[in-house]
Amino acid sequence: MKQIIPKIKFHTVKSLTRLDIEALDNGIRQVLRETPDYGKSNLASVSEAKLAAAERFMLNMNACFDALIDPTPKEIRESDYNNAEDVKQDHREAAIAMEGMIAHARNVDIQEYISFAARLNSLSPELVLDETNNPLDPEQIGNAFVDAVSIMELNGKDLLTFYREFNKAVFHQLEPVLAEANRILVELGVLPDLVIKARSSREQRHKRSQRRPTMDRESRAF
Repeated sequence: MKQIIPKIKFHTVKSLTRLDIEALDNGIRQVLRETPDYGKSNLASVSEAKLAAAERFMLNMNACFDALIDPTPKEIRESDYNNAEDVKQDHREAAIAMEGMIAHARNVDIQEYISFAARLNSLSPELVLDETNNPLDPEQIGNAFVDAVSIMELNGKDLLTFYREFNKAVFHQLEPVLAEANRILVELGVLPDLVIKARSSREQRHKRSQRRPTMDRESRAF
């Protein structure tokens, strides 16, 4: 397992970081579009913080994979959306939106997700992979982003914008990342004949694209 996890980590974290940078860039563009008088000084500050946020996201994701090899409990900062009562009122809508995005993303790419979890679980009898420690679970990925983007010190409205862009750029593109992870495991001989029957990704995407009957505040958030 100690030889396999680093290979998966290298490729998937690289892919996720690329998507994360895309989300951050799109977030900055969207904020500028919504606030024309943002100012060059503010833009320079946010752009600089973006680089730090991207690096922090990458480090957070690396740590998720490293924890599979060394499960020694570490002090981990809990994300804002896991502490809804402590979230500033200004950020509450963004926190609720991220919760919904994570729940939705977890139910989309089911086949690739279950296959990845089953293959990793087969590597060691001591390893029990679930939503709390699967590096490619949307909650772990969302945690990594929430923590990383916090250093940008965005207000609630702009934070929600960045979360939405992360949802589109990362959560909506998880299938190829999961497929890549499964491909690596298959090439390494980890359950190469595993077959998981689940709803097709095409069916899932169709369900995701259907118009929602409700237009309440939380639904509009994501």
